[in-house]
Amino acid sequence: MAGLILVKGPIDQVPEIAAARDIPIAVQTLQLKPDPSQAGLYSLEYVAYQTPQNGGYTPRTPNIFVLVNGQLVNFLSGLQRGSRVAGIAPSPPPVTMMQREKSCACGF
Repeated sequence: MAGLILVKGPIDQVPEIAAARDIPIAVQTLQLKPDPSQAGLYSLEYVAYQTPQNGGYTPRTPNIFVLVNGQLVNFLSGLQRGSRVAGIAPSPPPVTMMQREKSCACGF
């Protein structure tokens, strides 16, 4: 489950901020382990009454999926003690600026 919380306040009355559009970005991480029943799938299911080495519960998983707005942007694997971390190159979803957003009085 994931969600966004947008907090509005007095700062929203500043003209430059009031003129800007909101771009909601939700960043979420999923800690999953390889599914024992099907190769190539990942899940949160654990084998009851077993040690972590045999598919039982562990507070840490060897894989982390990073999602932005529900889209996979990075996958980290090998997060066990003493192993090298491998991942895919991050590629967040593009955000396109509108024409009026490209120039501002802030000097950038």
